[in-house]
Amino acid sequence: MRRTLLRAAIAVITIVVIASAVGGGYYYSLPTPHSPQLADQQGVVLDEATQAKLTEIVFQAARDDDAVTIAEYLKEGFTPNVRSPRGDTLLTVAAYHDSRQVMEQLLTQPTIELEGRNRMGLTAVAAAAFKGHDEALRLLLGHGAQVDSPNSTNQTAIMFAALAGRSSTVQLLKEAGANTARQDELGNSAASLASSQGADEVLEVLAK
Repeated sequence: MRRTLLRAAIAVITIVVIASAVGGGYYYSLPTPHSPQLADQQGVVLDEATQAKLTEIVFQAARDDDAVTIAEYLKEGFTPNVRSPRGDTLLTVAAYHDSRQVMEQLLTQPTIELEGRNRMGLTAVAAAAFKGHDEALRLLLGHGAQVDSPNSTNQTAIMFAALAGRSSTVQLLKEAGANTARQDELGNSAASLASSQGADEVLEVLAK
């Protein structure tokens, strides 16, 4: 009984944490992934203040689906794998906000890190799955992103989608080969997480 209540409580907490995990103000004890230095095509490294300002500009562009700004940034030779002060990648932020034009720009870059993780261990696939952005997910998976890449507690995109009650997203991930029986470190599966939230449509998809 206590174990069941613990799982249910953690499921609710997980929703709050993920919802603020990309671009929000939640505090995490996990170390922030290091951002590469910003250098232009000539290899000139920007000073710290300029790097901070440029980072702020491009991450706002990723949230706003401002593909023009992102294209100009990339044209200057700056890395597509820059990270925000919170450790998010541009691709993860774009996926979370369904900024598909920005995603398309980023995915043309040969050095793009498809599995880049933030402090929560979330990849772009996990972020899009939690938000139910199916077209963004198709775009990522079509470019080779992993459907079942786990975070540090063995949670995968289909678990996040199930937790958020995204039945169409769960169907998409299932068809893409996601492991529906996988369990996280507490023994939660996609089905148990969906059940904890009363997500009956998700349970129907998982049962097929």
